[in-house]
Amino acid sequence: MEVRRFEALSMNDAIRLVKKELGKDAVILSTREKDTLAVDGGRALRVVEVVAAAASSVRAGDADAYAGQRLSAVIPPGPRANEARTVDFPRVQRQSDTAVVKGSPTLERLAPQTKQAFAENQRPTTSKPNDRTQDRLENRPTDRGVDAPSSDDVRDLRQELFRMRRELESLPQVNVGEQMQEIKVLLHDIMRARAKDGEGRLHEYLADIAVRLRAAGVRESIVTDTLQVVSGVEAPRVDDGQALSGSKLREFYLSQTIKVLFRQLGVTGHLRFDTSRPSMACLVGPTGVGKTTSIAKLAARLKLTESRKVTLVSMDAFRIGGADQLRVYAKILDCPFAEVSEPQELVEVVARQPAGQIVLVDTAGRNARHDAQMEGLRSLAGLDIPLAFHLVLAATMKQRDLDENIKAYRFLAPESLVFTKLDESWSYGEILNCSVGSRTPLSYFTTGQKVPEDLEPATKERVVERLFRL
Repeated sequence: MEVRRFEALSMNDAIRLVKKELGKDAVILSTREKDTLAVDGGRALRVVEVVAAAASSVRAGDADAYAGQRLSAVIPPGPRANEARTVDFPRVQRQSDTAVVKGSPTLERLAPQTKQAFAENQRPTTSKPNDRTQDRLENRPTDRGVDAPSSDDVRDLRQELFRMRRELESLPQVNVGEQMQEIKVLLHDIMRARAKDGEGRLHEYLADIAVRLRAAGVRESIVTDTLQVVSGVEAPRVDDGQALSGSKLREFYLSQTIKVLFRQLGVTGHLRFDTSRPSMACLVGPTGVGKTTSIAKLAARLKLTESRKVTLVSMDAFRIGGADQLRVYAKILDCPFAEVSEPQELVEVVARQPAGQIVLVDTAGRNARHDAQMEGLRSLAGLDIPLAFHLVLAATMKQRDLDENIKAYRFLAPESLVFTKLDESWSYGEILNCSVGSRTPLSYFTTGQKVPEDLEPATKERVVERLFRL
């Protein structure tokens, strides 16, 4: 049979090498631990030696002597670590106690010459090392452990750490705020250059307006259409017949741009409610955008400022205690409150309201990606009551999220968009994008947590002011 010997730093590595060389069905004949030398020499290492044979070659009466066979081994860590090598072993020096022993059935079935080879290998023998190996054995250190680092290694490591520490301390301190400002200026210059290259016919002031709109997050199609209209407007001349220039020309282009944006924007301002019958406003939207707080602000404004009669209704059955917050607001405002879970219950609540009563309905936040959650709103939209939907969105949401939510709630045909958390947002172009893209007017903005101070009616001037930071 084909017998091979393997060396590795651990038993797992040795078994892995046996499986790689002889297959998963290989037979391990013996294992033992021994001291050996790395290829680069100088230090003794403890390795595991495994003698194994391929399963297909293990047959009774068919065995070869171990001596003289070329066996695979794993080189211990050194300059050529993780490289397999083949070494010549004159003979197996000693088998472990778990190997085949005299008198066992396996040994009795082997050929006589193989028995003699096993018997000789049971006696501990020591092969004579060559001159190079002898020099390494004589010169190897004996006053420290096998894996203990030398004092020179420790000293070199400390010096390297000290050098790295000095280099880190010598680095200049970086001001993150200044770095961000430099990045913004660089991006502004890049966008200005892009505007000049792509819109060569535009005046420098128009190109600057385009950069400001893009920096505010306005969609590229809106910027292009707006500047195309503004560039077609002829600038007036001064009294002496000369064309405008300098700051006056800049103000002219800016005013023309604002006029074009005004024509694209739609706003409703304060919601108008019919006084001849109960009026209803239902706030819908994704989770966490501030629907409940917005309803409380709207109710406080209607009751305290306009002296209107308000009824608060909560349909938030998803959250634990979801209706408690609105119930507290209703108690503070001294207005009726109802908690319903089914659309038919809402019909019964509206039927009990007198003429001129305003019913504000708060719904649970719903994930637009889950059809099961949106199905409840579909049944709500089919009710035979004058229910007006208003989509609540957060100004801190990404443009992609805003677009997908507007698309998902389109089946409700919302009458207006309510944008919250304007005080937490850094760009306001998304508000313009959503209103223009969906052709849905804006109704209210919220700019904080105060009730009702931080609720303001949406105006075109407010949008433009935040776009251009005027």
